Amino acid sequence: MKRLFPLFFFVTFLAFAASSCGPSSTPTSTPLPPTATPPPPTRAAGTHYYVDSVNGRDSNSGLSPSQAWQTLTPVNDHTFEPGDTVYFARGSIWDSGLIIHDSGTADDPITFTSYGTGAMPVFEKPGGNAILVTGSHVVIDGLFLQNAANDPHIAYTVRFIFSIAFSV
Repeated sequence: MKRLFPLFFFVTFLAFAASSCGPSSTPTSTPLPPTATPPPPTRAAGTHYYVDSVNGRDSNSGLSPSQAWQTLTPVNDHTFEPGDTVYFARGSIWDSGLIIHDSGTADDPITFTSYGTGAMPVFEKPGGNAILVTGSHVVIDGLFLQNAANDPHIAYTVRFIFSIAFSV
């Protein structure tokens, strides 16, 4: 009897394993339909704007490097939309302060960055904010800030009024 119990247990186990691994005429669960990976969210194409303190002119459209704005006045006065990008020419210097008052979205931030070759674009405003951000979902990348604080021991300043996405 002692030998029959392990043999019975082994044969029962094999029978159970064979029945659960083989083809079955009745499905145990309804198969799920195949799913496709959803496409990425559609991003706004956005408009590209250009600013060049050396070769630009404020009377230009700002829509290409050859039609770049010169000062920060048209940038500060313009209403930017989600997905827009503002490119500042490398080698340029501005001393009046950049004010970013518009907001992008989580998927389509407004981006402020540089283009061209040479030194990063410089923003300075002694005794003030080199860049003042009051909008949200804004990306600032590749810009150099200097001589812009009320405290002479601080080399740069960016002041954020609302929460934003910031990339350095």
